Amino acid sequence: MNPIIQYLQKFHPISEESHLEILSISKLRRIRAGECYVKAGEIPVHMFTLISGIVRAYVRNDKGKEFNRKIFTGPAVAGSLTALIKQEPSVYALEALTDCDIYCTDYQKFIELSNKNLEVKELYIKMLETFFMEYSQRQIELLTLTATERYLKLKAEISHIEDLIPQYQIAACLGITPVQLSRIRKKIRTLNIL
Repeated sequence: MNPIIQYLQKFHPISEESHLEILSISKLRRIRAGECYVKAGEIPVHMFTLISGIVRAYVRNDKGKEFNRKIFTGPAVAGSLTALIKQEPSVYALEALTDCDIYCTDYQKFIELSNKNLEVKELYIKMLETFFMEYSQRQIELLTLTATERYLKLKAEISHIEDLIPQYQIAACLGITPVQLSRIRKKIRTLNIL
């Protein structure tokens, strides 16, 4: 089964005919590490399904400091959903941290397809519900978990993250400085938690 379809089936089952319709408006791209496939200020036209690799969504303030909103690992929909839905400039940039395989789906054609295909519409609704619940959970974690707990959770999700991306990227994702991350890692080693 095609990887994009296999991923989408997790949200809602769809027929082979619907699979083919989605594939007809999607294109597989290989994104190299360091490449930004959505730049802040651009209006996105594609929905991106990350099949493999790691991507970060980040914002840069007026002083040039970057803040990671999220790190995506494949498979996942990795993009600025608000900008896509509202057709407005993206606040976030999306950068491949490792080489990635990404399906680019024409968003307008996907919406048109969902308007005439009930299966695709149900799939889209289930996707939006899932994204909303994930976003809500992340907000709760940022409010209730300590930096150490957030780091341990990230390590549980991506056990080899230190081998994939620089420490400053990990720290930015956790909302802490690299120095704080270094202290957390030292404390964890001392306590033999990992």
